[in-house]
Amino acid sequence: MSACSSDEPFYYPHPVAICTLADDALAERLRARDELQDLLIAPLRTENIGIEQIIQFCVERPTLRALILCGEDARQCVGHLPGASFVALRDHGVDDAGRIRNAPGKRPVLKNLSAPAIAHFRNAVTVIDRVDCADDALIVEDVLKCLKTSYPPCEPFDATSDADAAPLSIDLDDAEDALPWRCDPAGYFVIEQTGDRIQMRHYDPAGRQTLILRAKTARRLYLEAVARQLLSRMDHAAYLGRELARAQNSLNTGTTYLQDEDVTQIMTLSGS
Repeated sequence: MSACSSDEPFYYPHPVAICTLADDALAERLRARDELQDLLIAPLRTENIGIEQIIQFCVERPTLRALILCGEDARQCVGHLPGASFVALRDHGVDDAGRIRNAPGKRPVLKNLSAPAIAHFRNAVTVIDRVDCADDALIVEDVLKCLKTSYPPCEPFDATSDADAAPLSIDLDDAEDALPWRCDPAGYFVIEQTGDRIQMRHYDPAGRQTLILRAKTARRLYLEAVARQLLSRMDHAAYLGRELARAQNSLNTGTTYLQDEDVTQIMTLSGS
């Protein structure tokens, strides 16, 4: 997807954007068209978080007044029908629980948007229903009509009305570790490459080796560690996932994997 940028926050210079639903081939063709350069062309695969993200994008950009839904709906995604659900939102809104009225999708519930945000979107943005249409010419025609339309002024969404619903947002200093190192009471792991496999050795906090696991994928090792309850701290689980991902990448690319220095600290602390 592409969009023009500006020094203004949330700036978008066009009155229209395109949502191609699950049709990636259509999105690729549209992005290649000269008439649509710098226009936002985005997919949509779920009728809950996906719709929420698009609405959030729209309400933060008062210049955006039309959204074209086109391309094949995502029927293959275990019953998800975001296109049909979006049209239902346009026509019927949501109930008190945030469920889109008359939506056919599997989970058409908008849990992370306030009623004022949804109402503002429905009033400010015209949703053009071309669901299951992959006709490039027809979609371009819709875009050109929107670009020529003189939309009445639209007041920016008052974000203060969403203050109670907004999640806590914190900017962290990447150069500063948030948590001091602490050994997991469940023990620690030493990760190595052995031929075409990743090997993971588990030690108890006293440094005694308890288990050796080998697999061709990091996912299999991680799931086994969880199943055997070899992790008791969230920071250790995150660390193990990161290191296994690094080991998997080394295995895939034929490079040498070296576990980071944290494991050396653990082994020193445990007397290994």
